[in-house]
Amino acid sequence: MSDILTGKYKSMSPEAVERLRRSAEGRYKTEKDADRAVRDALHQISGMYMSPGEAKSVRRLAQDELSGETIMRILSCHASTRERLDDIDGFYRDLLDPVQPESILDLACGLNPVYLGWRGYDVTGYDMNGDCVDLINLVAERTGYRMRAYCRDLLSVDDYPKTDLVLLMKLFPVLESQQKGSSIRLLSKLSARRAIVSFPTRTISGRGVGMERHYSDWFESQSLPGYAIADRRILCGELCYTLERRECRDDA
Repeated sequence: MSDILTGKYKSMSPEAVERLRRSAEGRYKTEKDADRAVRDALHQISGMYMSPGEAKSVRRLAQDELSGETIMRILSCHASTRERLDDIDGFYRDLLDPVQPESILDLACGLNPVYLGWRGYDVTGYDMNGDCVDLINLVAERTGYRMRAYCRDLLSVDDYPKTDLVLLMKLFPVLESQQKGSSIRLLSKLSARRAIVSFPTRTISGRGVGMERHYSDWFESQSLPGYAIADRRILCGELCYTLERRECRDDA
């Protein structure tokens, strides 16, 4: 198989590329077809959310004075964060104020740590897109925000750092599209006191196709290892669940 870590996908996690390569082995008639399948998967998992051109825009913006307006322009360069911008302050106020986390681990973070760091949170991000990771760390270096990011494939990680809160925002559908049951297995590897899981209720193009009912039925039917659902709400078009560790609820 040709080297995928060039051109458009050169910033992707080598762990993810290798995992997808192994998955493609023997499933396609030609190496070219297998290579195309890996590239398509990379696009669906991560590449569609921020283009190389948008990454260049963020890098350019990060050289300017990082005012609130500039932070919002940076966040608009990632599709997932862009969907929240109409009320991003209200979104995180409603989710985080009741929790008051001392530290946050944001999985498949996109550019989200830039907002959280700007708001004063201590946040660690994992993302398979190295461009997102580099940009987060660039902003942290320029500002001193308490944030850092690492380029990792979540389906290749076994040990996660201990934090007060884990964010899994619109992540589970992406994991399940790759490996059935992988999202619940990931949850079992976490030791945080709380986790926030969200699901999209509309497609990236803005269509509502019964996603809220679909994801709520699926998630609420799952056995959540170590956690119980403490809260459910719709915010900025996302179905959001706050989970608490069962022993914490038992002690309350």
